[in-house]
Parts: sequence; structure tokens; C-alpha cells
Amino acid sequence: MCILVLQGCGSNSSIEAPEGRFEDISMSKAEINKLTAQGAVGLNNTGAISAASALSNSGYEVGPDDVLTIKVFLIEELSGDYMVSGRGEITMPLIGSMKVAGLPVEEIEMILTSAYSERYLEDPDITVFVSDYQSQRVTILGEVNVPGVYALRGTTTLLEAIALARGTSRVADLDTVILFREENEKVYGYVVHLGEVMSGVKPDPAVFGNDSIVVPEDGSASFLRGFSVGVPGFGGYSQY
Repeated sequence: MCILVLQGCGSNSSIEAPEGRFEDISMSKAEINKLTAQGAVGLNNTGAISAASALSNSGYEVGPDDVLTIKVFLIEELSGDYMVSGRGEITMPLIGSMKVAGLPVEEIEMILTSAYSERYLEDPDITVFVSDYQSQRVTILGEVNVPGVYALRGTTTLLEAIALARGTSRVADLDTVILFREENEKVYGYVVHLGEVMSGVKPDPAVFGNDSIVVPEDGSASFLRGFSVGVPGFGGYSQY
């Protein structure tokens, strides 16, 4: 997903979204809260970003640079960690290279089981899981100490993602951290009160690949008027 132009954050530089596709947002925090209460700005559903407390292997499609932990029961020589190459392949003992990019781990297990049982093993018991989600990245911008794009390494929450960016700056508005996520071909901006998450009032939401996190400067009314979300089909804001 694309993101945005940041202004009013103590810098003259901007981060421009490619292709110049912008939908301007001009709402204060109070306006967001009011519209959210009326159900007028996206999905009023806390569970949309908190129900999944972990990145599940189920349904996840493996990508380049992911690391797969493959275990063949009672056969240590075939077990180990295998990084997916840029071509989307791993190289396994005896059977050589095999394409895994774009496949869920369940299908990889079936392919390996078939390949080894065909010539080498009788009824092998093979399990596969993703131990390092290098193909999944999150963008963290705004009032964090080291903005950038970070690889998600397994289960990652919002607080853990912000920690990757070395935490928030002294002027960060912790009441209005925005998590952008694509859902059903639209992108929604979830406004998270980070203080409530840090104090345990609300659960720490899971962060997924292609999410974008924006930490605004304190005084977010001017901040929100100063940036745009460069994504077609923007679905609006929702309070987490």
C-alpha cells in the first residue's frame, strides 16, 4: 500500500506516495471521534485489528527471504531452517530445489511428504512452519525515532513494531496513533490510543505485513489536516 505526505512534524521534507494518488483528509481528533461514534468512518470494530493475537501460519503464503523451519520426525539430517531464495525456492537434501513462494505451509508439507515418500522414506512425518517472516514488512512513519520500513519477525504487535523504530519521540501524540490496513480491497485507518494499550486497558493489536503505522506530532488536528492517504478506495477512520 502507498502512504502519504507528512507535514507539520518539524521538518520541511515530505514522503510522497507514488503515482500521485491522494485522498485528502481534513479532520481533527474530535471530528474523527464524533464520526466514528456515528458509524460514519469505516469499520467500528475493535476485533478487526486485535482478534488475531498472533500471525498464524494457517493461510499465510510464503515469500522470498522467509525462513522455514522444517522438521522430519526422527531424521535430524533432513530437518533444519531453510531460507526462501529470491526465486522463491528452497533446497532440500536429496530432493534438491523446490518452489515454495506463494504456497501455504500446509501445501509445502504435502509436497515434501510426497517427494520424500516417493523414493526415500516410508510414511514420513513432516512439519513446516515459518520461523522468520522476512517477506512481511511494515512501514512506520511520523514521530518515531527511526522511521522506516521494517521486516516482521514472526508474531508482532503494535508496541513491538514501534519498538523496532526505536520508540516514539518526545512530541508524539500517543492518543492518535494511526494503523492503516487493507481489508476487503479497501484501506482503513484505525486510530489507536497507545496510552491505553501501554496501560493494559486495551489489548496490543497484532501488526501484519503491508500495514502502515503513523505516529503524529502532539496537536494532531493540524497534523491530520497536513497529510493525505495515497490509496484508492480509502475506507475512512475507525476508533480502536
